[in-house]
Amino acid sequence: MTSRPAKVPNRVRTTVLALVVPLVLLAAALAWAVAMLPELPDQVATHWGADGLPDGFGSPVSTLVMLAAIVVPFTIGMWAIGFYLGSTASTRRLSVFFSIWFAVMISGLLVGSLAVQRGLTDATLAPGIGVPMAVSFAVATLAGALAALAIPADRPQPTTAPVPDGAERLTLGANEQAAWVRTAELPGLGWIMTAGAILTVLLGGIALLGGVGVGVTTLVILAMVTLLLVLLGRWTITVDHDGLAARSVLPRPRTVVPLNEVEAAEVVDVQPLADFGGWGYRIDLTGRVGIVLRKGEAILVHRTGGRQLVITVDDAATGVALLNTLADRARLR
Repeated sequence: MTSRPAKVPNRVRTTVLALVVPLVLLAAALAWAVAMLPELPDQVATHWGADGLPDGFGSPVSTLVMLAAIVVPFTIGMWAIGFYLGSTASTRRLSVFFSIWFAVMISGLLVGSLAVQRGLTDATLAPGIGVPMAVSFAVATLAGALAALAIPADRPQPTTAPVPDGAERLTLGANEQAAWVRTAELPGLGWIMTAGAILTVLLGGIALLGGVGVGVTTLVILAMVTLLLVLLGRWTITVDHDGLAARSVLPRPRTVVPLNEVEAAEVVDVQPLADFGGWGYRIDLTGRVGIVLRKGEAILVHRTGGRQLVITVDDAATGVALLNTLADRARLR
């Protein structure tokens, strides 16, 4: 089944939040950093090792150039995704979230790393940047989440057109009800999360005991990666009388497709790298949204407005057949 090109709404708001705001934040960070230049050593620490001690150095000006060179292309890329491919609110919200998150995180981290070096004459004496990193992560996450909430939800786009005759269906009695629930997760997620949590605790304990030099930066990064895996590595997929819903551990992100917006569903085979460029909550070059946690069978939902949703999950055939059947029933209400 083919879908017509999807329209992208709210482009002005997406441009303001995903492009203008991050660039303004970057400009503010650069201005703050420039004001600190007279108080910084000629060579500043630009990299910290696993022990929390600086092991890379450069000029303050090159650090600021690097900040702009990293943030500007990423911001433009995120804006382009929301502006050109954001047919769904979830895509626009993600583009806004990551654009602002990245600008705040990287700007805060680099400016914070300079701030802890104010007044030093020797950059080798610079303290660790675990605290600036943790603060930047928290502020960036909050700022990104608030900005994403400013993107309006999709307007309802119901259809009364019948599901195509060739679409798979599940045989149900006239008064029979059914629901289909599956969990989709990254392969080996449980082991990965357990190993990450144990390693974080062990390294933290070793650092406190002073047995081996372990930097706060290393612990913060390890803890953040483990937390992201816990929150986004497992999804619950449900097909019932309300439609299809995909929910992570947190209330957001989530995706809900009501029955009156289901044009048809089918089973497809997904290769994460080839089709979506990787794993996780993804958007491909056509604007198709994917919850891609492994390769293999997946549900492809053709939504009204030319939108498409792909979810890799076991027993996709049953979920597809039930979704088409329930969508048929919805047309008769």
